[in-house]
Amino acid sequence: MLKSAQHIHFVGIGGIGMSALALLLKQQGKQVSGSDQMDSDLLNSLRKADIQVHIGHAANHAESADLVVYSSAVKPDNPERHYAEAHGIPEIRRAELLGQIAQSYQQTLAIAGTHGKTTTTGMCGQILITAGLEPSILVGGILPDLSSNLRLGKQNYIVVEADEYDRSFLALKPTQIIVTTLEADHLDIYKDLQDVRDTFLQFISKLDDSGLLVLQGDDSELLHLASRSPHPVVSYGLTNMPDYQAIDIEVNSFTSKFTIVKNGKKMGDILLNMPGDHNVMNALGACALTHQMGIDFKHIKAGLESFHGVERRFQLKGTKNGVQFVDDYAHHPSELEATLLAARSGWGSSRIIAVFQPHLYSRTKDFAKEFAAALQIADIAILTNIYPARELPIPGVSSELILNSGTAKIQLLPTIEDVYAFLSPKLQSDDLVITMGAGDIWKLHDLFLKKAK
Repeated sequence: MLKSAQHIHFVGIGGIGMSALALLLKQQGKQVSGSDQMDSDLLNSLRKADIQVHIGHAANHAESADLVVYSSAVKPDNPERHYAEAHGIPEIRRAELLGQIAQSYQQTLAIAGTHGKTTTTGMCGQILITAGLEPSILVGGILPDLSSNLRLGKQNYIVVEADEYDRSFLALKPTQIIVTTLEADHLDIYKDLQDVRDTFLQFISKLDDSGLLVLQGDDSELLHLASRSPHPVVSYGLTNMPDYQAIDIEVNSFTSKFTIVKNGKKMGDILLNMPGDHNVMNALGACALTHQMGIDFKHIKAGLESFHGVERRFQLKGTKNGVQFVDDYAHHPSELEATLLAARSGWGSSRIIAVFQPHLYSRTKDFAKEFAAALQIADIAILTNIYPARELPIPGVSSELILNSGTAKIQLLPTIEDVYAFLSPKLQSDDLVITMGAGDIWKLHDLFLKKAK
């Protein structure tokens, strides 16, 4: 299907995963077009790559296509999908397209997990680049080192973020797997935590017979997963005597320094350009996988130390009047906790001001108490209205569920403009303002950095 297609049309091309695939196919010489509901900087980058982008959906956008790719957010009644069905144009889900592309590579490194997979994918890719292995990389975020979510390399290695949302990672047949964490999430897709467990087990069962499975050993869910896996397991972590361990961790604002030990023997020190134990853990996972693949530690060290993170992952947006403004994609309670603990570790006595935009009605309903608990780490905690993304409102579900589950420390300010008006007169030199959420909360920083005197 993919080999014979010359013009490929993406419905929902503005998604981070869809845009990466569109760019990859364009770089491989295919004619590529796409459509999305709203314009964005990401779509502008596609236009610069000579990809035709339509804003809004209409049947005629798909007229000349011989393959239509759609994201999970696109419904069957979409006019472009409807046109494709009526005119016999093959359709394929994004996940299945990724699976077909990955099969053209000799080795597929798939990085999965509830949290940390985007950063860990980027780290693995950077190590392979440093080692001279010329990998292709597809990741669910913009890597500043690439200025993109895609790197097109040679046909030996592809490093992909394996997303569990809508079970899309089941389309992959990896030769190496990292699983970073396993928690209940996407409960609009999964029935419960057991359903998540079963799906991750199904994913690792797709590993090549001679493949490599790397799991985070501090996660009790992953220890249980390891016990059910038919594959030998390499572990990494901070405790529980894993195969690869980080010791002597020091966090200082935007950096983390630590020592990697393998089976009790020191490998070397790492100075990571990212703060927090969770990023140390991500680096350990990348180290464990690539070292097991035979990459020398000097390349692993150089790759990790030259890695400059992912956009919207504890990203410094700017400093004004002594206040630092940081943006983070955290949208699950565990991610909020990890982000705020990293801030606590690195900023000492500074005030930590957290502004959280809940993402999805369903996630707010499922984790209201957990969100409230995580926000207690901050000195000042502010909630905005829910960013609905792909969901319709759920009766009785609003940010007040989190507010009412917490303490007086949490305040609800519905809009980004309300937050700006509230915080502007209260900020002090040495404050750290962290926006968190998968929606558009990052726009708050533009207000402060452009308007504040």
